Amino acid sequence: MDLQAYKDAIERLAATKSDLEFPNSSVEHASIVVEALIKYADSEVRIYDDSISGDLDINSAISNQFKTIVNAGKQLKVVVRHHVKNDSNIYKTLKDLSVSHPKQVEVRIASSKFTTSVKNELGNDLNFATGDKSAYRLENLEKKADGKIIRTAQGSFNRPEKTKKLVQIFDENFASCNAYQF
Repeated sequence: MDLQAYKDAIERLAATKSDLEFPNSSVEHASIVVEALIKYADSEVRIYDDSISGDLDINSAISNQFKTIVNAGKQLKVVVRHHVKNDSNIYKTLKDLSVSHPKQVEVRIASSKFTTSVKNELGNDLNFATGDKSAYRLENLEKKADGKIIRTAQGSFNRPEKTKKLVQIFDENFASCNAYQF
């Protein structure tokens, strides 16, 4: 399936808040799902990832979606494992939004309490994103001995029981994380 067809399919699933669980593994497909998750969130988005650049930055629409949801009064919380200063679109957008909308946009560095809780609850230190309390994308990155990274992920736009667990982990540990210093 080409990327446009995949994007169209994901857009339909998100718009209808489908409860279908789907695999989602490539970097390009990941960015499409996260874009839709952000776009269709009614009030809040949470993201836990390795850094502020990387996978999400390949899709410039994500930066635009960040701006759109914040301007609509929605909340955006991001926790990352690593502090990486760069000049990516995502980095610049989050930096600007965290200054202009500090009550709506919070970016933090994961504390050991946060990462330990993710590992204990999910069995590994997985990346995830949630839209409200019903949409999610959950990703495992496994490094092989040869240096290759095997990415496995799944998502859904209407699985409150799975999303609730991710939101709970995030919210219960968010205060233990330090503010990201842009």
